[in-house]
Amino acid sequence: MSGRIDVDPATGKPMNPNRDRNYEPPREVEGMKDNTAQGASRFAEYFIYVTDYAWNTGDPALIGAVSADECEWCKETSRQITEMKHADGWVDNLYSKVLQSGDAMEATDQPGTWGVRLHVRTEPTTIYTGSELHDIPSRDALFDVLLRWNDDTWKVIKAGWPNGN
Repeated sequence: MSGRIDVDPATGKPMNPNRDRNYEPPREVEGMKDNTAQGASRFAEYFIYVTDYAWNTGDPALIGAVSADECEWCKETSRQITEMKHADGWVDNLYSKVLQSGDAMEATDQPGTWGVRLHVRTEPTTIYTGSELHDIPSRDALFDVLLRWNDDTWKVIKAGWPNGN
């Protein structure tokens, strides 16, 4: 377990060690507002930090702000975050680092839609679901993001861990 976890005497549930921390929304990644292949790659990196922020705060609103309505992964992740928060669950300081951002590739069958594969390392974290405490080890994994330029910004239309990692 990541350090000492206090128990709420009123509920008997583990308390988030970072409950008093004020998480800042992620900073924009340089170039992420450009309607270019590099802009798509930078926005995909930003999306990783948006997801961390949502889990750490229990507030998925920013995921909704950067994703399109058709992003099922985004909706499911937002649902899980909301469900965890309603169960008095929490995530203890999830931190991901993008080790490598692949070149954005335009989908040949969907002009204006770009795919980016990221190599991501997540640091060890503790998750409390509201009923179970889990220590999650550090891991390196690939994460795919499909984006489309919408008016003046990128929107995530599909995302996820290939091969279910």
